[in-house]
Amino acid sequence: MRLLTLTAVLLVTHASAQDRAEVIYASPKAVFDAAVKAEKMGDYKTFVSLYDTRSRNLTTGKLVATGAMFKHYIHSKEGAKFEAKAPELDKLLTKYGIGREAIAKAAPGGKPGKLPNEKTLIELGKLVKDQGGFAQEIVPFMESLGLTKKDDSGGELKDLEIKGDKATGVKLKKVDGKEVREPIEFVKVGRSWRLVAEKTGKTAKDKK
Repeated sequence: MRLLTLTAVLLVTHASAQDRAEVIYASPKAVFDAAVKAEKMGDYKTFVSLYDTRSRNLTTGKLVATGAMFKHYIHSKEGAKFEAKAPELDKLLTKYGIGREAIAKAAPGGKPGKLPNEKTLIELGKLVKDQGGFAQEIVPFMESLGLTKKDDSGGELKDLEIKGDKATGVKLKKVDGKEVREPIEFVKVGRSWRLVAEKTGKTAKDKK
């Protein structure tokens, strides 16, 4: 399985109780800074809460699919070295209500592959009631095995443009000494700005 960062795994709106969280982010910059801080601290519960509802479901769905694919991967020849971790993963998935039907939907064919389409990912995300708790457990689990990589590179918000209740910008960071620009979107839900999850299949581009 290829190496992933939280942003890749993890990176449009409906109001909900979660969207009206206690913490109000008065600007796109405020929620961006909160996201950078959460990533650095490994606070994935907070990171997931920074998304709007649709994006939160999409991001959670990606994590469900990643867990389902790994479940199949550890039973393959390539992933046999992780087989001892199977009971821990099964317990984690069961704890958050991810059963056989969800696993089959997340990893069709019973083997690792491409992520399901966006609609399916959102449906999978909705199955998880405690999305923040799931993220806080599944991401460190994958990191501990070296199959995902913590993104603690930080970053700066550049080229911010606000149009009504939506905004766009660029996350500028350095990876292995190379400058990388990642497009980022925001939406205002009620009084607070939220992150919008990156579209499935979209990738960061190095600055030329």
